[in-house]
Amino acid sequence: MIARTNSRRMIAIAIGALLLAGCARSPKAREASFLARGTKQMEQRQFERAILEFRNAAKVMPKDAEPLYRLALVYVETRDRDSAIKLLRKATDLNPKHTAAQLKLAMLLAGSPNPNFAKDAKERVEAVISQQPNNMEALDVRATMELRLGQFDAAAADLEKAIEKSPENVKSAIKLAQVKVLQKDLGGAEGMLKQAAGNPPKSVTGLLALARFYLNLGRKPEAREEVERARRLDGRNASTLIFLAALQADEGRNELAEKTYQEIAALPGGQFLASHALFLYRLGRRDEAIRELEKLHQANLENRRLRGLLVVAYGEQGRVADAARVLNAALKRNPKDTEALLQRGQVFVRQGRTQEAITDLSAVLRLSPNSAIAHFELGTAHQMRGGALIARQEFEQASRLDPGLLPARMAYARMLLSGKDASGALGVLDKAPTGQHTNADYVVARNWALLSAGRTKELRTGIDQGLALARTPDLLYQDALLRSVEKDTKGATT
Repeated sequence: MIARTNSRRMIAIAIGALLLAGCARSPKAREASFLARGTKQMEQRQFERAILEFRNAAKVMPKDAEPLYRLALVYVETRDRDSAIKLLRKATDLNPKHTAAQLKLAMLLAGSPNPNFAKDAKERVEAVISQQPNNMEALDVRATMELRLGQFDAAAADLEKAIEKSPENVKSAIKLAQVKVLQKDLGGAEGMLKQAAGNPPKSVTGLLALARFYLNLGRKPEAREEVERARRLDGRNASTLIFLAALQADEGRNELAEKTYQEIAALPGGQFLASHALFLYRLGRRDEAIRELEKLHQANLENRRLRGLLVVAYGEQGRVADAARVLNAALKRNPKDTEALLQRGQVFVRQGRTQEAITDLSAVLRLSPNSAIAHFELGTAHQMRGGALIARQEFEQASRLDPGLLPARMAYARMLLSGKDASGALGVLDKAPTGQHTNADYVVARNWALLSAGRTKELRTGIDQGLALARTPDLLYQDALLRSVEKDTKGATT
């Protein structure tokens, strides 16, 4: 009886000790654990899991800016700029002295066309520099902002100051070389890059920047020499091997390139597992590539990037049933896998199975409401079903969430055109990032809007611009149509 009582007492003591240990774990310790797991997930590009970990950290320590800052970095990686800005604003409100958050927010704000955002960005950077005059990161951010404004001399001065404070600052040296290129000082740029590489070479980053410089000037032998030097310095550096493989492939040395891609695929961490398979795919050895992707997927079922590549390869080869099989298996393992839901929704759209597509894509948006691609695909599904109003709303939302998603912007513009709103369509297209204005598809879409608006003079300029890029059937047809409108019968028939 006594033994039984002692046994119960010992069990109670053990349980109490466990409970006390759990209670003794402070919120700060729990936050650190969530942050560590989230950071690891982010390094592995498991963004959804990283978001969950950082959100948990924020719940445990709601007045700490760090979880919000880390969460914002995930949204930067996933191109959800609006969410990142909101989180960084909140983080800097909680802790105005969180320098990394202030600088990251300044960089995002500086890229906005909104003049108030640009002003806010400048004030944030200046505030950091006033408190930390020797903060190299802040000087580098201010130089980047100055570069965007075309203030090359001011940018050079900031970068020179950063290098003066830290001669080993490779990042600022490379950026200063870029400024010198913009100032047409190629000799100065080359000297700065050689300084960044070191003599003897001690910076892979500097050597690769010098190699890119030579490559851009068409000096391929010198570029190859710098890449080889980088490889001798660190034979397992991913950037070096990727650069080398690209050079070998460009020179037609595919056997050497294939061996280099095999080295890349074998690098630790698993980030480049698919490199060799993708190279085979680009060479046209599609069956070999798919077999390799299948093996990799089976060995790494939780690797969503591998699965995505396999699904895309199946789709491009018309193997829709195989793509669906892989995605169904993934969703059986995890019904809330948004990437699998999105891809299956896309497969259904391509098959014309619109109701099933809408079901999957709506589920994605319940879990990730800011997914621009999901809004775009959902709009496409509704459009196929004749739901013009909903489709238009989805295309508009997709364009707002991701200004660089050109297919969504063009789809939105086409819907406005179909509603006889040519000026609205032009307004939507003109808000596309500047880099997309020379895209042939963009030019064609804008030309149709100009034609509908009756702005024939601008249309002529647009057609000529497009034909200089590519003589596509659409552009040739637009050219003939405009000539007919202008009564240029001979030109329209040639």
